[in-house]
Amino acid sequence: MSRFIISLFMPTVILILSGAYYLESINVDPIDKILIKPTCLLILLIYMYFVVVEFINYKKSKHVHVKVNESTEIEMNAVNNNAARKTHIPYKELAIIFMTALYVLAIQYLGFVFTSIVFMASMFYILNVRKVWIIAVFSIFSTILLYFAFKVVLMLPLPEGIFAF
Repeated sequence: MSRFIISLFMPTVILILSGAYYLESINVDPIDKILIKPTCLLILLIYMYFVVVEFINYKKSKHVHVKVNESTEIEMNAVNNNAARKTHIPYKELAIIFMTALYVLAIQYLGFVFTSIVFMASMFYILNVRKVWIIAVFSIFSTILLYFAFKVVLMLPLPEGIFAF
């Protein structure tokens, strides 16, 4: 049952954030929120579909059939049998969530450029990219590309932070 609950954690967080955004946009002019309601409803429908699919997968994986030989088949209860099921702790996923939250908090104080380079480099490291030149080139190049896309082309302000650029 815990696998079922764990698999619904991120979709539930997204659903809660979608609901909170919808509640925040209630007082916005109707023309400005033309896509908010359909998007929130779509997220709700996808969430319900995901719950049904995960529940079906949970029910299917509850019993595992093991063949001893061609004529004999033993049914094992996979929930109670530790040998049939290994517990997976999602360290990488938790690290990515933590780093993203840290990025969102730090970008206001350290600025877009520095924070984005450090964030992308740490994401590569978490995702097992170990060549330093790949990490450095991609992190710096993509940050410069995003900076010019937002600052020069779209003329949107980016957090400057302590480095003031």
